[in-house]
Amino acid sequence: MSPTSLSAKKKTTGPVPLYTLEIRLTDGPMEDAFLEANPEIVRTIQIRGNQTLLDLHRLIFNAFDREEEHWFEFQIGGDDFNDPAARRFGIPGDCEGDEEDGRLEDAEATRLAALGLAVGQTFDYWFDYGDDWMHAITVTAVAPKAPKGNFPSVVGRVGASPPQYPEWEEEETDAEIVPLFSEPFAKAGKPPKAVLEFLADRRAMESHAMALQEICNSIECGSFEEAQRAINDKLDKGGQPVWEPRTPVERAQARMFDAFAAKGKKRIKLAREALAISPDCADAYVLLAEEEADTLEEALALYEQGVEAGKRALPPEYFQEHVGMFWGLVETRPFMRALAGAADCLAESDRRAEAVAHWREMLHLNPDDNQGMRVPLLIALLEAGDDAGARRLIKQYEKDYSAAWMWSRLLLTFRTQGPGKKTDAAFLDAMACNPHVPRYMMGISRIPDKLPDLYLPGGEEEAMIYVTESAGVWLENRPALHWLVDRGGQLLEENLPTEPSNRPRRR
Repeated sequence: MSPTSLSAKKKTTGPVPLYTLEIRLTDGPMEDAFLEANPEIVRTIQIRGNQTLLDLHRLIFNAFDREEEHWFEFQIGGDDFNDPAARRFGIPGDCEGDEEDGRLEDAEATRLAALGLAVGQTFDYWFDYGDDWMHAITVTAVAPKAPKGNFPSVVGRVGASPPQYPEWEEEETDAEIVPLFSEPFAKAGKPPKAVLEFLADRRAMESHAMALQEICNSIECGSFEEAQRAINDKLDKGGQPVWEPRTPVERAQARMFDAFAAKGKKRIKLAREALAISPDCADAYVLLAEEEADTLEEALALYEQGVEAGKRALPPEYFQEHVGMFWGLVETRPFMRALAGAADCLAESDRRAEAVAHWREMLHLNPDDNQGMRVPLLIALLEAGDDAGARRLIKQYEKDYSAAWMWSRLLLTFRTQGPGKKTDAAFLDAMACNPHVPRYMMGISRIPDKLPDLYLPGGEEEAMIYVTESAGVWLENRPALHWLVDRGGQLLEENLPTEPSNRPRRR
């Protein structure tokens, strides 16, 4: 659909009201410097009551100078964003899953006057389900009769429009010789907090997984195909499933799903409410550790309380009967999250052996490793000099082709085999996986103060995260770094590709 064209105005009987709306940009992928220069980003618009939410979307698109269309959604009613009680409007079928959801109403068929909007009312507008541009829309005035003129229109602007796709700057040095041990290694041990913050928001979606799990538990089927057919039939008859918590622990967890969907201080308030409902709510301790703890010690204490709460909330037999598929049971995830947080804090506190024990326990319970615990475990084993343990772990996940795995495998190969054909081959495998790691490792390219929220396999963002996490162990193995400079460059010259790379470019 064209963002610049507005749908035709339909004739209506009686006076048509005119709405004045203040649209405030509240979140999105904006650089710190831009936010400092534009602390408020607001557009004031006027729109007639016989125009639609699709018209409103298109005007917002133009008002913020965007270039490329994406999925969008208005949420009207409810107390918070993603409140199940809110009405949702978009383009049904435009996004995978909408047809199954069944609650997305048609923005193109919904006129403003039909929504019963009143002065002072605020509702949400979400643009681009990947970058998550979030807006709060407040009704500031409603005129009983719209005057003649071109509507909808922008009547006020505060702040500049942020780039839809910001180019995150990377500082590079022009020096021909760069010291091996430069800024990236000063960041050793810092966890990728931005990645954890991004993942935190997605935990709210587990309430839907709980509802589906209840359906599965209520159906007896002899095969996966029979179960799938039975679930689809149940969904067709009953619409979107809703999880109904019954026990105090479940009611507390429901409050935590609300907390994960909320923003700001309300998240902490809801977490405390969850603990008041049940002290066995592990996710409440996890959120408080993430967002309220002021020191590493306070965070560790909260995570450890979460671990104990998670154990109390689960039947003891879970830890024997469900080994190997632990994460697949949604009710186990709060315990696993608390255990992961405790392990991170222990590692940062130089209590490596205890952290390793936690990571091993998590991989024992859930060898599929949905949380990515094998990477910090591998780095910790290399730091401890446990080459045999590192070798067994690499063998266990031999099909892992991430930068963390392939470059750590190179380090282990050099440390155990020394220079030679095996180390040469391991280097070429690592470069094929992610060729950007050496530039960040040697300080040729600078790692930004804020790590990226997401990364693509083989991309620079993945390299930044790996070097930040593994800098300490590489620094402890300086001969490997010197080999990387001397022999690595020679190997690259000998193995230059004859065809251009077909790896997808970043957006």
